[in-house]
Amino acid sequence: MDKEFLILQKILLSIIQANKGVPALNDDRVIDAESLAVKLFEHSASISYLYSDTFISEISLRIFDLATLNVVSRAILENFLVFYYLFVDPKNMEEEDFRYFSYRLSGLIERKNYPIESPQGKIILENEKKIIDRLLNQLEKNKYYIELSRENKRRLLEWGEWRIKGWSQIALSAGLNHSNSNAFYKFLCGYSHSGSLSLQQNHQTVRKEEKIKLFDGTLSLLKIAISNMIISYCTYFPKALKHYLENIDQQQLVKLWVDVGRMEMKDIEIDWSRLDL
Repeated sequence: MDKEFLILQKILLSIIQANKGVPALNDDRVIDAESLAVKLFEHSASISYLYSDTFISEISLRIFDLATLNVVSRAILENFLVFYYLFVDPKNMEEEDFRYFSYRLSGLIERKNYPIESPQGKIILENEKKIIDRLLNQLEKNKYYIELSRENKRRLLEWGEWRIKGWSQIALSAGLNHSNSNAFYKFLCGYSHSGSLSLQQNHQTVRKEEKIKLFDGTLSLLKIAISNMIISYCTYFPKALKHYLENIDQQQLVKLWVDVGRMEMKDIEIDWSRLDL
């Protein structure tokens, strides 16, 4: 596995562990913020595992699963973008409240729309009605919700659509360049949605070496996403930031990949003669 990826993975884990013991607030946002970081780390651990091949002992089959690597990579990018959108991008606490309450409400509305028949499931839904009412009460007093268009309110309340920005818009707000925010993100979506290009790449590459070369670009995007997640997590949690700043040797690599994520491809010098195309 790529050495820099593993180092960044280790840095992310260290700041998550350093943040242990931070008290939860009146709602679950501290828990959810930490859970998003843990989720991203676990996805990255799966990337490391998949990169070393998937082996099915029962049928003696070993594969390099390029498709799943790209699907999980998309999840990592979106995971960072959710954290950034909820906890870093808001201009003030009221806007953070609006985004977080909308996010929490969306999951409850989504579950409310599930066809649940079990007695246990019905008890959970009944209990969650009180939480929904509380979140709605908090939102109705929030100026960002009040200023929301009627259509966007309807989409939130009926379908749980909590984002007022698209993924590409959030990525641009987070400082990622247009290539990563648009083209590369759509490329990864193609793998998640079984797009034609993903099928072509799968059947056009037979050898593992070819698949690894195809994944190199995604691997760079992962290093950008993890580095940005480290910075965003430290921005939100002072305890994690203190730990990060005490380890100066870690900061150079993180800054490198944050900067790479901000540079447009046309501004990056590449020696094409050294690449095996």
